[in-house]
Amino acid sequence: MTSVFVGIMGPDCTNYGVTSGKTNADLVLDGEPTSDQITHAKKSETPLLQLKPRRAGTIPMAVPYGETGYPMFGGHWIYTSDSRFPFEHPIPVHDRFEK
Repeated sequence: MTSVFVGIMGPDCTNYGVTSGKTNADLVLDGEPTSDQITHAKKSETPLLQLKPRRAGTIPMAVPYGETGYPMFGGHWIYTSDSRFPFEHPIPVHDRFEK
């Protein structure tokens, strides 16, 4: 479970992305989500995110699990103090899709 943070420079710009109005999200670190993660996400309406690589030398982004298309940054970040989180800093959530 990670915490969702909205950037201090502006409002929610996710275009009603999965993290819009949410304070927590589950992050799939390797491959497929576990059945526990899927069940928890459905019951609690917690967004399920996965890591996606970006250009070489930059930190990856978190995107909605199973989404296709080209997500954009909507101003939200995720972070947790859990030792399994792969970074020492928040990572951007790209959950804005144009409709």
